[in-house]
Parts: sequence; structure tokens; C-alpha cells
Amino acid sequence: MKSGQISQVFIYIMSGIIITAVLGFGVKMMFDVTNKSDDIACLRFKENLRRTVQSDMGYGTVDKLDLNVDCDYRQICFVDLTKSAPTSNAVDAIPGDVTKQKYPIIWDSWNNKVKQNVFFVNNVAEDFYYIENLHVARKSVCKDITNAGVRVTLKGKGKYVILSDDSDGNQDQH
Repeated sequence: MKSGQISQVFIYIMSGIIITAVLGFGVKMMFDVTNKSDDIACLRFKENLRRTVQSDMGYGTVDKLDLNVDCDYRQICFVDLTKSAPTSNAVDAIPGDVTKQKYPIIWDSWNNKVKQNVFFVNNVAEDFYYIENLHVARKSVCKDITNAGVRVTLKGKGKYVILSDDSDGNQDQH
């Protein structure tokens, strides 16, 4: 093999390595951008929900909302921090209630008075935050996140807002 042929093989190998590295870096960046856009959409949802709760605090305000949850989670749970967590053997739990058996991380947070009242759930609670002046009609409610979003009702009470699930009817325990 002549030295010219050897250098040409070396150029082909180096070109292949460089092309592979550039493609690998490009694919990684695409995934990073997608993940960042999901994070931004979730942050935008959280801030919009917080703003909506604050704007609906006027006494007598009733707002039925279809929340478009742009987060990659199965459920969203709300707990009322002004009420105590149910006992660990809550046999009277309504489907969607936070119980120690079904949502142990949320229940533990609530029972220990941690200042978190909105939780995003896949198999366990993975993300959570606090919305001031948010009360929940049934102590707690977990809703499945669908393509259509999540339907809730906010009722203004002047100093706070009561969030209720459509299945709560006109239930208002405050």
C-alpha cells in the first residue's frame, strides 16, 4: 500500500469519527431542547394556575376551568393544608382522595404540615409546589391528566379560593 493510500484511509476514518460525533451531539441537543421545552411548559402551567387562583379570590366568584396541563404526569393532586390529613385507615375515602396507602408521599407531606399543596404524580409524587390561599372542598382531590386537560371549579371566598372537582357537585365545606 502506498503512503498516499494510507493517508486517504486515515482521512476517511477521521471523517467518519467527526460525522458520528457531530450527529451524536446534534441528537443529544435535540433531546435536551425537548426536555427543556417540557420543563418550561410545566413552569408556565404552574404560574398560570397560581395567577388564576389569586385572581378568583373575590367573594362569590365561580370559575369552571379546563386546565391544560402541559406536564408529563399522569395525575395532579390538590390538598387542603387547613384540614388535617385523613387517618391511615381511611375506609370512607372517596376515589381520588389522598390516602396513606395510595399516595404515601403526598399523605406524609400533608400529615407533617409541609407547605406543599399541589402535587404532580406518575407512580409516586414527583413534583410539587405551594399555591397560597388554595383550599380544597373535599380535603384533597387527585385528577387524571388527559389530553383534554383537567376540569376543576374555583369558588372565591374573599380571602381564599376553594377548588372542587366536578364530581364534588356543589360541595362546599368551608
